[in-house]
Amino acid sequence: MKKPDFHAFYQNLWSDRWASLESALKRDASWVAVIICPDGTDSAEGARQLSQVQAASIACWKLRSDLTDEIYVLPHNSIKAEDLANLTVYFLDPASVVVALCLVFAASPPLDDGGPRRYLIDLCAAPGGKSILLRSYLNSVWRMVFNERSDSRRGRLKRNLENFFKADQFSVTGHDSRQWCLHEKGVADAILLDAPCSSEKHVLENSKEFQKWSVSRSSRIQTDQWSMLASSLQVVKPGGLVMYSTCSVHEGENDQLVERALTSKKLKCEVVGGIEELLNQVRVDSKAVSYLKHPTELIEKTKFGYQILPDRTGVGPIYFSLIRRTT
Repeated sequence: MKKPDFHAFYQNLWSDRWASLESALKRDASWVAVIICPDGTDSAEGARQLSQVQAASIACWKLRSDLTDEIYVLPHNSIKAEDLANLTVYFLDPASVVVALCLVFAASPPLDDGGPRRYLIDLCAAPGGKSILLRSYLNSVWRMVFNERSDSRRGRLKRNLENFFKADQFSVTGHDSRQWCLHEKGVADAILLDAPCSSEKHVLENSKEFQKWSVSRSSRIQTDQWSMLASSLQVVKPGGLVMYSTCSVHEGENDQLVERALTSKKLKCEVVGGIEELLNQVRVDSKAVSYLKHPTELIEKTKFGYQILPDRTGVGPIYFSLIRRTT
């Protein structure tokens, strides 16, 4: 039997939109610099450089974190390397920032409500961009575990976290996310599951990956994704949140997988609405950068979640759905 054609397969999924989406996926990513600025920046030089970054930036998402840090999200090409020497910076796609922010805004308890520490797990955490935002934004009420099964990717994750935080502020593990529920159930308040996926942008950029692509490979990925999602919904407490996300444009890895969870007889869950209201907590200081518009202008509603796609926003792709365990 002839191997299905990649382009024909996605043309069938996306119809007339595929041509523009494929073209956008082939373009270079639009990165942003995430700068974490603790209150009382250590040095006068650091404070001066931060002031320069703020003045030079042509767009900015400004956040106030529960750790009393200020977090800036800036287009990477709006600042010079020499302006960052005394500041801690991580570069990532702004679509990834949106996903992390949705989870922290939805999960954040009062600063000190007298209750026990919250527990968050980032199940597929490497290379660590979303992890850095989670740890930066959520306060000491939270115990956080950042997990990555791959040895090499886990080492990179740990190095990236160590650039920002002290060792006692996080824990890194190497467990199989598909089987986490065999060891813990009903214990976590929130989980980020940024699941391994078909990553069509990477496939289009890498000839070796393109040659390896097949419908059956995507089916195997979906099997793993389902195991991870089903496990996650058992690990969180009733009322706990799972943020499921991928960088795939294949609905079988996105909405269809979430729908499977919603209709499962064993998993009792619901999709959390009000994402736009959550994202309204972000303040935008912007002159004109299309891909750093307010986050609510980047997201596109799907049946069970949201997507941010490069043909309409210049960033992404990413799909996400915030799911709450009900019982």
